[in-house]
Amino acid sequence: MWNELTNAICTKLGIKLQEDYSYEECLKIPQMYYSSLEKNQKNEYFKTVEDAINNKALLPNAVHREMLALDPISFITTNYDELLEEAAGKYCLTYKPIACDKDVPSISGDRYILKMHGDFKHKNFVLKEEDYLNYSEKFKLIETLLKSIFATNTVVFIGYRLNDYNIKLILNWAKELLKSDFREPIFFYTDDEELSPLELKYHESKGVAVLEWGKIDKNKAQFPDRYLTFFDAIKKIDVFDYNGKNDNEAFKTLYYMLKPLDELKALRYTDIAKRLSKNNLIVEGNGSIRIWDNNVLFSRFIEIDKLQKNEKEALSKETYKMYKTIKSVLAKACIYWIYDNKSVHTINHDEIPFADPYCIMFDYKWMNNYVKKQYKTIDKKYTQAFYLYKLGRYNESLASFLEISRRAFDEKNYLLFYFAKANCFKLRKIVENSNSLFEQYNPSEIEDDLPIEKQVENLFNRLPFEFRKNYESLKDIHGQILLYKYAYEAFEAAHKVDEVIETNTIEYGTTSGYRAINRVNDYVNFLLANGLVADVFTEYKTSVKRIMESILHKYSVQDKQEILVNNILPNREEKIVLDEIDFNCLVECFEDKELVRLLKKNSIFLLEFKNIKVIENAVKNLLDYFMVVKTSGVFNEYVHIQSKLKNALVLLRYINLSQEFVDYICTFIMTNEFRDILIIDKVLFLDSQIYNRKMYSDKTIKSIENALLNYFDIHKKALDEGTDTNVAPSTNVNISYCNLANYLKLDDKDYVSRGLSERVNKIIEDEQYQLFSVSYFKHITKKQQKNLREAIEKRLEKQFDIRLLMLFLEYKPKINKTIKNQLLTFLRIEKENDDKESTQKGVRAYPAKRKYENIIQAGYWCFLNIIDTTGLEEFLGVADEFDFYYQYEKFDYKKFDVRWLFDMHDVELRKMAENGEVSRNIRQCIIESIRTNNYSKLDNDKLKDILVKYFC
Repeated sequence: MWNELTNAICTKLGIKLQEDYSYEECLKIPQMYYSSLEKNQKNEYFKTVEDAINNKALLPNAVHREMLALDPISFITTNYDELLEEAAGKYCLTYKPIACDKDVPSISGDRYILKMHGDFKHKNFVLKEEDYLNYSEKFKLIETLLKSIFATNTVVFIGYRLNDYNIKLILNWAKELLKSDFREPIFFYTDDEELSPLELKYHESKGVAVLEWGKIDKNKAQFPDRYLTFFDAIKKIDVFDYNGKNDNEAFKTLYYMLKPLDELKALRYTDIAKRLSKNNLIVEGNGSIRIWDNNVLFSRFIEIDKLQKNEKEALSKETYKMYKTIKSVLAKACIYWIYDNKSVHTINHDEIPFADPYCIMFDYKWMNNYVKKQYKTIDKKYTQAFYLYKLGRYNESLASFLEISRRAFDEKNYLLFYFAKANCFKLRKIVENSNSLFEQYNPSEIEDDLPIEKQVENLFNRLPFEFRKNYESLKDIHGQILLYKYAYEAFEAAHKVDEVIETNTIEYGTTSGYRAINRVNDYVNFLLANGLVADVFTEYKTSVKRIMESILHKYSVQDKQEILVNNILPNREEKIVLDEIDFNCLVECFEDKELVRLLKKNSIFLLEFKNIKVIENAVKNLLDYFMVVKTSGVFNEYVHIQSKLKNALVLLRYINLSQEFVDYICTFIMTNEFRDILIIDKVLFLDSQIYNRKMYSDKTIKSIENALLNYFDIHKKALDEGTDTNVAPSTNVNISYCNLANYLKLDDKDYVSRGLSERVNKIIEDEQYQLFSVSYFKHITKKQQKNLREAIEKRLEKQFDIRLLMLFLEYKPKINKTIKNQLLTFLRIEKENDDKESTQKGVRAYPAKRKYENIIQAGYWCFLNIIDTTGLEEFLGVADEFDFYYQYEKFDYKKFDVRWLFDMHDVELRKMAENGEVSRNIRQCIIESIRTNNYSKLDNDKLKDILVKYFC
């Protein structure tokens, strides 16, 4: 073609045509022609060259097809035509043509055709002498891109002669620039003459590995057929093919397949599965590999694994190294069994660290100390950056990961580069979000270095081919695709668990519950161990939450006995045992209200963990770091730790803790104030551990008493000074700091507090009865109880107060006539006001109190014989609940509302149960309510409990 082109130019110049031209002439003649033209005639030069090349009407052929079938990351060509683009289009492939420097910045990924000598479209093709001389000036970016390609990829030359001038220029230039980074290219040699050993040696010295077609098949006459010979041979080559290999050769093949994965600190079973996908075996999520058809891939490994320790150490260094690497990879992916057609081999791994133990155990204090130090190695710097992220210091983490990505790329540590860049992208999103919340991050200083959305999409594809081949299973970790994939897998796994429970399906082998546990462990282990930013994103949290919901659903029903049906034994699958990983997931991914709803929904009142001491240590770590950030004054870290601490406190309400730890928690929450942990959270913890589980001691009493007295003093001071009296805010109006007194118990007896007795005396003296709580009465001295009753009675006679009356009746079950008349007057006024409200039209605010609530309360006192019924008959017919309490034996039970039972205590329920007729009526109401399914499952369960305990 080049001779024909030169002839066409010679014809224009009137120069004698030749059969062949030297390289010098091929450059000189086009230059002579270009120089002979006037400035306004230069387009004639471009047209002459284009016409000479395009008049052949060339079309893509089989060689183009085979080149595209190799799926190269890019093409480099010195041709000016569009044959490659046409061939790619024909096979529905997209390669972006890059023919000038201005095209280089638009490269997205590696799918491009680099026209290093320009093209017709831009009229910048390299042909004449001055084009070569000025190449570095006119093609600066393309030259730099070429340098990068030769440094990071293996280049294959197709369609060139070994003595091609362009080839020599490119190779000499690349070797000179890249020196030790130069990667030996491969040259397909298709000439007729066989190369001598000396010629091969010569080309090797020039940095070229030559493949000769004649050594594969000498029967091809046409050049296209000769190239196809190479492609056919390539297709037959698979360096990881173990067919026909003996056990040792297959063992070595296995080593080379798995070796790249050992660079990661933890693996998913899918990483192994992807790497071994062509080897007639299955890697399962239950920690096993199943081998078919006499597969010898693992034969030698199993043989070595069965040896004694001293026998293994006696192996050759190379063999022992390969064995250790393979075993390390299997351990990181939690692979424990290898099955074949005949037997199962169990791999006895040493203790495998799960994820990052400091992250799992919330050891933020340790992480905080770690990030304060200076490190030289890039691996430790990476860990430091990840811990900054875990501590909520996102801006610092982002800056660190950016620095690591630059250094990793320079060191050709593409795995660390990829992970660091992926983290940069995710941290950028977090930082931008955090700005809107706290306005304290400033990414503008590093904005230019942050990866943009388009770059992130192609991050994996821009890495060297060899890296992508080794780590194909990691190609999604840098974007949102991974999180969406996790979400799909999580919902699928959780749905299967729920379906099995609801249909009472008997499972054999790996159960749905076990698969769900493996799935969440897979996520946590892989992401935390490899320091990948993900667990703050909603998509990730939703995935983990969905799986944990199904696991707790399974946990809640696993102890329920199944009835034998058709002589089929119920399933005896292994029970779900919760551990620190589950605890971590619950704390990290849920909100406190979500946890309460989840446990309530599944009627879980006790969470049993494999090792309670480990759980207690994890919570201690949270408390320790809270004290660190409390004194540091950094707001975002303070908020960051409190949400986790609040979740942990919720979970502790459902766990049987050691007395020592209950004492520790009590002291901590009683002596510290929090932004998010309110008095209700503290009270609920005390209720679960001290009231329900009787976990009281001298230490708990002391810490609760001190906190109660402190709140009391603050409240009294506020009253005296006329300032805000909202001491220890609560989200529940019925729970305040006063409720702490309910947990002043020792040996199941009420503890009498001298300090509280002294303060109640002050209440009486100052008549500040709003400071008093009925909870205090049992914890003051007998003398103070008597004084208080007398003082309240005098106060009520003087000025009636329904709240004071409630306090009074709690511990003095009789009232005099004066107070009784005042109560009746008060109730008449309440009825009149509530009646008026009922007749009002238009929009009304939601009532602050229940309608006729004090009239109903009076009926309740009648029911318990605290007050006599005289005078209260006038309120019959006002409210059904009052009527029931007032005349429960003669009540019309068609009006009975079973929801009234929910607020009753043991005393009231037992009194009703003792009356045969009343008990029968209530029993019938409960049964009818359950039968008609009027209420939620949770309410129905409560009704069933009440029915069984009191009315059956």
